[in-house]
Amino acid sequence: MKKITSVFVCFIICCCVSLFAKEIPLTMNSAKWGYSPGAEFPGAIGKLTWLKNGVLRLDGDFTGGGDYVMAFMGCKLSHTDAECLWAEIRTNGSAVTFRVQDGAGKMHQYQVPVQGTGKWQRIEQPLVFSGCSWGGPDNKRFTPGIIYVGCLVRKTTSPPDRNSYLEVRRIGAKVKEATK
Repeated sequence: MKKITSVFVCFIICCCVSLFAKEIPLTMNSAKWGYSPGAEFPGAIGKLTWLKNGVLRLDGDFTGGGDYVMAFMGCKLSHTDAECLWAEIRTNGSAVTFRVQDGAGKMHQYQVPVQGTGKWQRIEQPLVFSGCSWGGPDNKRFTPGIIYVGCLVRKTTSPPDRNSYLEVRRIGAKVKEATK
């Protein structure tokens, strides 16, 4: 019951944010993105590549263990009024995990269920409280602002063969629209 209530609350927040927000795209420049093999959980093999059409592709092979591989923006962001993160993605996994550092420097992770069909889909994640976070007081509550963004491919949401991919063609934030 708690899970259904949480999903419903996130849906309502997302609808409200969509009504009074404007979208700010984040850069899809290959020089701004980096790769992490999730070294604290050894065993994953991955790679970050850029396809000809400017799409970021993250591959993860978890047959040797590990927990995740990650693509991350290697530059500091300053979207102080961001309320929602959105992306156009395709994957063969069952979820995408966003890692977001908030305006107070706390790190949050949001796992967004997706269709693992390999077709393009748009996903949105309201930036409010998070179930997995660290780095400060009241660390589950999101402090407005985005400093850092990462996209993870995880072992737990990969297909049974443990090889997964994530492609991102657009990613951005929704920010409060100034009221008149």
